[in-house]
Amino acid sequence: MTSDFEASPSPEAALLSAEQLVQENQGYRRLFEQAAEGIFQTTAEGQYLRVNPALARIYGYASPAELLTNIRNIGAQLYVDPQQRQRFLDLMAAHGAVTDFEAEIYRKDGSTTWIVESAHRMCGADGTFLYFQGTVRDVGPQRRQERFWRQAAAAISELMRGALFALEFSAAVQRVLEVAAETLAVSRCSLWLAPPTQSDRLVCVDLYNAQMQTHGQGEELLARDFPAYFAFMQRERFLAAADAQSDPRTAEFTKSYLRPNHVMAMLDVAMWHRGVWRGVVCAETVGTGREWFPEEQTFLAEIADFCSLLLEIRDRQETERQLRASEASNRALIQAMPDLLLRVGWDGTYLAEPLGRERLRAIAHGERPFVGCTVFDSLPPDWANRKLQSIRQAILTGQMQTYEQCLDIQGQTVYEEVRVAAINSDEAMVWVRDITERKEVETQMQRALDEALGLNAILYNLAEGLLVVDRQGHVTHCNPVLRRLYALADGAVGRHYNTLPLGSLAAVVQEALADPREITVGEIELAADRFGRATATGVFRAASRDLENWVGVAVLVRDVTDEREVDRMKTEFIATVSHELRTPLTSVLGFAAIVKEKLGEDIAPLVTGAEKKYQRSLQRIEKNLNIIVTEAERLTSLIDDVLDIAKMEAGKIEWRMETTDIGEVVERALNATAALFEQSGLTCIQDIASSLPPVTGDRDRLIQVAINLISNAVKFTPQGGVTCRAWAEGDRVVFSVQDTGVGIVPADCAKVFDKFKQVGDTLTDKPKGTGLGLSICKQIVDYHRGRIWVESALGQGSTFLVSLPIATATTVPNLPVFNEFLSRLKRQVDPSTGKQILIVDDDPHIRELLRQELEGEGYTVWEAADGMAAIRQVKVQRPDLVILDVMMPQMNGFDAAAVLRNDPLTADVPILMLSIVQDRERGYRLGIDRYLPKPIAKGQLLNAIESLLHQGSSPKKVLIVDQNASTARTLAEVLQAKGYTVAAASNDREGLEKAISIQPDAIVIDALLSQNIDFVQALRFERGMENVVFVMLGDRQDGPWNL
Repeated sequence: MTSDFEASPSPEAALLSAEQLVQENQGYRRLFEQAAEGIFQTTAEGQYLRVNPALARIYGYASPAELLTNIRNIGAQLYVDPQQRQRFLDLMAAHGAVTDFEAEIYRKDGSTTWIVESAHRMCGADGTFLYFQGTVRDVGPQRRQERFWRQAAAAISELMRGALFALEFSAAVQRVLEVAAETLAVSRCSLWLAPPTQSDRLVCVDLYNAQMQTHGQGEELLARDFPAYFAFMQRERFLAAADAQSDPRTAEFTKSYLRPNHVMAMLDVAMWHRGVWRGVVCAETVGTGREWFPEEQTFLAEIADFCSLLLEIRDRQETERQLRASEASNRALIQAMPDLLLRVGWDGTYLAEPLGRERLRAIAHGERPFVGCTVFDSLPPDWANRKLQSIRQAILTGQMQTYEQCLDIQGQTVYEEVRVAAINSDEAMVWVRDITERKEVETQMQRALDEALGLNAILYNLAEGLLVVDRQGHVTHCNPVLRRLYALADGAVGRHYNTLPLGSLAAVVQEALADPREITVGEIELAADRFGRATATGVFRAASRDLENWVGVAVLVRDVTDEREVDRMKTEFIATVSHELRTPLTSVLGFAAIVKEKLGEDIAPLVTGAEKKYQRSLQRIEKNLNIIVTEAERLTSLIDDVLDIAKMEAGKIEWRMETTDIGEVVERALNATAALFEQSGLTCIQDIASSLPPVTGDRDRLIQVAINLISNAVKFTPQGGVTCRAWAEGDRVVFSVQDTGVGIVPADCAKVFDKFKQVGDTLTDKPKGTGLGLSICKQIVDYHRGRIWVESALGQGSTFLVSLPIATATTVPNLPVFNEFLSRLKRQVDPSTGKQILIVDDDPHIRELLRQELEGEGYTVWEAADGMAAIRQVKVQRPDLVILDVMMPQMNGFDAAAVLRNDPLTADVPILMLSIVQDRERGYRLGIDRYLPKPIAKGQLLNAIESLLHQGSSPKKVLIVDQNASTARTLAEVLQAKGYTVAAASNDREGLEKAISIQPDAIVIDALLSQNIDFVQALRFERGMENVVFVMLGDRQDGPWNL
């Protein structure tokens, strides 16, 4: 046996004689070895004798020897159907040969394939049977392809029979993917679509997991993340990756998608729709790779085309749905239109059914066909001729024709507006609108105006302007005064008010038209910088103000420029009179206080032990002095109220807005009015909610409001008590003052906030004050965007409530304890000890009063009667302090202060301004150190003088070095209020530069910067800093600052 043939070791091999082997030539051996088809020799019992390499490959073996070793029985081991061997033998026995015998056999790896065998009997020279010899062809790919196509055809047929096109798009896609996954025997099958105008993004419409039988959607793929994949799929139709994780076309999915989902093989088919790339259909295997056969690729392409068809159907259905919705909307719109639309030819023939069928019925045309009729069939002859002329005129000229017609329809008079526009040279479109209601309104308006014809002379001679418009806003009347105020031409009547130059009056008319049953009042601007007040109200046909009877709006315009000027003059007069009253009041209060003080210190000890009549006289004098002081203080309070209201109306109030605790405001107001409760015997109940949110406001002004409300409650409560409450309500904080007093008639509740108004009977109820307190309260609350109101009933007490908005969240810095800080600063900055004071005032009584008060405190006092005298005296003998009045002859206090501050010899002399003029800002801009109003309490004046003299030359310079801008700003305000000149720096470098530049008397350093040893030492050892006082602000947690 040669090496080219591998023989079975069985005994049957002996049948081959040596002579036969020798007879086999070399050509047969090469043919046997290199043949493309399998060649075999077998025994009748089914054992292979010889096989060539091609047959071994068909059966999945590496070599013929391996095949001969493993296959001992063809029928039992090779054929899928063991009966096939017997059929083979039967055919051989019957015919002596077998041709194209097809069978399914097992391969080595357990898979199956189809083969076609052709064989014949081989006998010896003596006719003895030797073996079967034949060939084998592998027809597995053809049979697999045929079987797959049968399955694919069945799948497509099932989809076509399944009425998919009647399903909703997503449901149809799900079914298609399920069938595709089953046919291809894959783990996952999905559809990814690109939005119509975005080819750089794919969205998963559906992903079917065949193993779990679930559907998912919503994932996205972006071209910027997977550029190679997007570029390939937009260029090619198929992407078949047997190993997707290593395939360069899909490897960029490995980390984010393939590996986490254990996807090994991918078959993707591009989907095109109307020539545009719209997405991908994808089949995937999980766990193992696989080769993708051409028929599988073709089938998935058909699935992609099927999905494209579904997409086409979906788009068409959506378009049809939108068209139906648009058609229904247009139909409803047309049916709801009050107009009748007609398409008419040159000869007056109706060319189409009219739009607005209900309107057509109202014309009593009935249900008979409309097309083919003429205008003469539906209108009286006169109006039919008019319409025909308008149709022809519109077609000839191309211009719209408009006219009105009056018809008698079923016994009712109907007015119509007709508009005709040409469509082309033979047709026109006619719009017919029912204007009967408008005509009725016009008729009724005209009738009403005709009935009022006798009043026209009065209307035309009114001092105020008069404007009347109908319900649609068209002007029906305007008198000469209104035309003069707005320079209107005679043609204003009939035009819409919005087309006239009425300025801000148009807004008043618009508001009145929106709600004609209400009276609308508004301030308006007139020509030539004049002002007016407009009052508008609805005009009704009958006494009832129902909208059914409403015919228009009438507006009266009054020029109030002169009234405003009178109000301004009144306010100025009140302010001037109030200011002038302060000067004698200052003398009255001051001298009364001095007399009372001297009486107690000098006279009272002498009267002790004297006769009783002297003691009674002394007591009477003391009592009378107390009355003088009390009444003068009350008059001062009244003057302050008048000044406050005047300043508020003029917008000259200085507001200091800051974060404020309403609980603290109420508590301070109660402390200030405690004496009132002691004198009246009333009880005071305080009910302040804990942890109230802060508000943003002027603390002093809010305390003024609370004091006023509490004082009024005490004033009008003969017995019982007053309850003060504060609580949070939504985004506002509310505080109230409730009393058990006489109460207020509900009709008067809104009047109590009017100026100079006190409710009740002024003949029996003596007025208590000016009636300005609550008006001031209202203006203060209004400025804070709050609300103040009263709830009361006569004899049941009153409750005044104030509601303020909660402050927006801000960070409030921890600030030092200023009293401690200032006292430390005063102790460390060396003050001057001189006590020479110059008093400058043109009123000798004021000078005398101040002289007595100051000399009583041990000061040396000089006097000057005006600013010029003060300047001369200061240059001759330099005082330690100057007290300046403002209103003086020759030179007022402001000018005198400016001269003193601009002279290097007097620039550092402290100035205290004491005046009835309330203009602090101007004074502080000039550089004065204190500004106090007249009249002033002695204690307040002496404290201010002591502070300024303690300060020394004006002013001491303080440098604040603090990283917290809010803290630095607050410190600066406090120090400036105490007379210091303040500079600020936010870091150590800026602080060092400013310290060298301004040479301060003291430097205040915050907690963080004070820990910078280099910075502090640099300041201490800088030339000129030897005598500078350093104040270090220690850190603060919850307690006060450490200095």
